[in-house]
Amino acid sequence: MTKILAPVLFAVFVITSACAEQQHIRKHEFVSSSRHKVQFPAEVKQLFLQEMASLQAGMSSLVPAIVSGNWDEIAATGEQMNDSYIMKHKLSASQRKAIHQSLPPAFIEMDRGFHRSAGMLAHAAKKKNSELVNFYFYRLVDTCVACHSKYATDRFPELVEDNKQGSPHH
Repeated sequence: MTKILAPVLFAVFVITSACAEQQHIRKHEFVSSSRHKVQFPAEVKQLFLQEMASLQAGMSSLVPAIVSGNWDEIAATGEQMNDSYIMKHKLSASQRKAIHQSLPPAFIEMDRGFHRSAGMLAHAAKKKNSELVNFYFYRLVDTCVACHSKYATDRFPELVEDNKQGSPHH
């Protein structure tokens, strides 16, 4: 039980902090500096914000599902995150191509890593492997924090990379 509880409690803290900030979604570019500017075409920006809100809801639903061993819910949520809630389903092929051409490669790689981890979370849940479920949940949270600290520092200023000066790198 402690193998499950400690990482989940940590994740609850991280998600709760992020969720509080998420309540203030603003309709603007996600910018951390001129080096990390992410611009979405106007017609796509609202869909992106909806996707982020869906991901937040999914991440929040995982905590109680993990601590109660609700493998079916964990797997379903992981699959939804892997498949995307909105972006893959509502964008045309030309919009997807335009987005991928306009986004920095590091952003695209983080996004791919997030979806890969979500798929692995679903797989681990189907195998009822709590250790791997916790690992991939951690990877999801870690990817969220890494992306927000690089590309959404105007919304999450406490995650600015310069604020991590005193934190050890593992």
